[in-house]
Amino acid sequence: MNGRRWNKALRAGFLMLGAALMVPVWVVSAQTFATPQAAIEFRHQAYEKISDDLEEVADLLKSGGAGALPQVQQRAAGLVETVQSLPAAFPPGSSEGETRARRMIWREWEDFSQRLERLETALVDMEQAAGVDDLAATQAAFKEAAASCRSCHLWYRTFW
Repeated sequence: MNGRRWNKALRAGFLMLGAALMVPVWVVSAQTFATPQAAIEFRHQAYEKISDDLEEVADLLKSGGAGALPQVQQRAAGLVETVQSLPAAFPPGSSEGETRARRMIWREWEDFSQRLERLETALVDMEQAAGVDDLAATQAAFKEAAASCRSCHLWYRTFW
């Protein structure tokens, strides 16, 4: 098993352990969803958290510069966890109900998954760059993460 797969397997195990220990909702494994609507609500909360955290990172980078990098690193680490929880939050049957997710997510799962992986990679890059006090690389990774969000919204999210 290569390093990346091993890392993902470890993270999946920690997510399940987190569910058993009652950690914040955005870290709970989607396997605990009792209904498709529960998965939809989980996704909504996770995406709201991503939006709020990215907005906070943007503000930190504008106002705090290099002095804000420890806070950016912490936010980025949380964002990585949230994004990692998302693939499991799209179980079959959760395309119906009060959701803004387009049905094409399930038809084009490979592309959708790759977009989530690109977002995760950008967030990991942002976390690492902030951890070594590299403001320029942190800003570049932030821009990549924001572009990844916009790209996915254009294809896979309804606007009303």
